[in-house]
Amino acid sequence: MKPKKPAKKQQKKKPAKKSTSQPKKKPTKKSKPPQVDLPQRTPAELIHAIPAVPDYDPLPYREINQKYFEMLAVNTNRYAKLKNAGSEGMRSWSPTNSIEVKVFIAIFIYMGVVRLPSNGDYWSSKYGVFFCAQHMSLNRFENLKRYFHVSNPTPKETEDNDSCMQYRTPGINLSIDEMMVRFFGRSKNTFKAPNKPIKEGYKIFALCEAGYTCYFMWSSKSDSYGELQRQPDLSPTESMVYQLARTLPKNIPYVLYMDNLFTRGPSAA
Repeated sequence: MKPKKPAKKQQKKKPAKKSTSQPKKKPTKKSKPPQVDLPQRTPAELIHAIPAVPDYDPLPYREINQKYFEMLAVNTNRYAKLKNAGSEGMRSWSPTNSIEVKVFIAIFIYMGVVRLPSNGDYWSSKYGVFFCAQHMSLNRFENLKRYFHVSNPTPKETEDNDSCMQYRTPGINLSIDEMMVRFFGRSKNTFKAPNKPIKEGYKIFALCEAGYTCYFMWSSKSDSYGELQRQPDLSPTESMVYQLARTLPKNIPYVLYMDNLFTRGPSAA
């Protein structure tokens, strides 16, 4: 006879967990807003009920008048002068006018409609002959594109400096030194000076006399000196000193006091 297999132990069933979640409530029907009896009208009656609108012509609002193009030409010429356009090593430059600015903008509009791989293709016979080449050369177009300016490019710094020189005539003894304007925000133009009274901020180089700022120039950690006109054979710092000194009235002898940061090189002679 075969031996009997041992009986399996019966496992006790675990008591079912009581659900703590509350039974879902059935959504109640939202009450409808009170109905308002509106007078019923036919489409024709609704159209006639619309108040009359004056017959405005939209063209005057889209039109750019002649003064605007003249302003664009003036600001473009100012910016080109500010960037020393036409100087040695750069393309030749001649001042533009409102008529040429109109052609320049027309070419840009045309390029937005007729798409080609590059700007030079509009002056090439590769894809045909376009009106661009008939009215403006490629070099002139690239020059205008480089110096085109809508707003007045004169920096606000120049306006503030004009005000400084307007209300005070400087004396004979002046000094050139750096100043810090406190600023702790995020900016690529700020400097950190842990050993100075102002630890962080914007650095300004100023021409001062008896505690009064006669002229100043912004400095940037990333872009060196702002609005600096670099002089040949002079470093940026020496060019800055030369530029500040040039703002003083002519034909008057002055004595400038500076520390050794500014007195290195030919500018000290």
